Amino acid sequence: QGAISELFRLYVKNSENAEALDSDVIQLKQYNYELESLALSKLEIKLRRKFTKLKDKLGIAVSKPQVEYKEVEFMPFEDKFSRFANVNTEGTPLAAFPKWVTVFHHEGKRYGSKTPSVSDAVPKIISIDTAFPFKDKTVIEFGSFEGANTKQIADHGAKSVLGVEANPEFYAKSLVVKEFFDLDNVDFIFGNCVELIDSHKKIQNKKFDLCFIAGILYHMEDPLELIEKASELSDNVYVWTQVVDENFPKNEWSEIKDSKGNTYKGKRNVYTEEQKWGGISTGAMWLKPEEMKKAFTNQGYTINHYNEERTGTGLAIWFLAQR
Repeated sequence: QGAISELFRLYVKNSENAEALDSDVIQLKQYNYELESLALSKLEIKLRRKFTKLKDKLGIAVSKPQVEYKEVEFMPFEDKFSRFANVNTEGTPLAAFPKWVTVFHHEGKRYGSKTPSVSDAVPKIISIDTAFPFKDKTVIEFGSFEGANTKQIADHGAKSVLGVEANPEFYAKSLVVKEFFDLDNVDFIFGNCVELIDSHKKIQNKKFDLCFIAGILYHMEDPLELIEKASELSDNVYVWTQVVDENFPKNEWSEIKDSKGNTYKGKRNVYTEEQKWGGISTGAMWLKPEEMKKAFTNQGYTINHYNEERTGTGLAIWFLAQR
């Protein structure tokens, strides 16, 4: 929802991408149609399996249905199901990595993933830039992932962006992104962000105009620790994170405390090999939305521009914490 309007805003803001975004709008409409068809097909298969198990259990003889249902993937890796079918990394340094998760916009072309598992960074960055302009700002980004957000922040005129990433593959990809797109105002460092805040010469005892924390707090056993550390680095913090909802995680409620003794309610998400995508722990503590906001207000911040959205895993929130 809202994707078409966000693309249109980008269309107006970046005229050099006009032709590519025209294609995006058309492909997105087709993508939504195809996705609805796939979802229905998947539901039909699921219902038929349940029906078959039930009739076998009850010993009911049922004539074979006329319609044959075929197995389908919910998101098949085919160009026609991609919003970015014209993305191409062949012949570029990005091709050194066979699989990308994000997509990069540059000079009217797109690079990276044809089927991004993470939403396109551009519309979200534009929304943030409207609320807190990046131009001439110093930004530190925790969990820089493949560098898609980092590049867009830099493209929006940030004075400097320092990305911190603990996943070796994503860190290596970020270095390629920096060199390929010639991002002179971007730097990346590798390691555990909580530890580096106190030890790395590019972070310790420094102040930044903005601390950017997207997609990392719900990968941490103790997200409160990073929140407290971030509060020492900047008076402005952007947050995007998954939070507890009625369906996920499935574990029991528990509590964690910050250094001041304040308690926060959440559920622990335990990773399996299939689930683990980022982070450096075997699991993570997910907070309730109001508890996540409280963690920042207890550090003296005011919550501005609060939004909620649904992802494939559940509920996510994003906001600006400012003081």
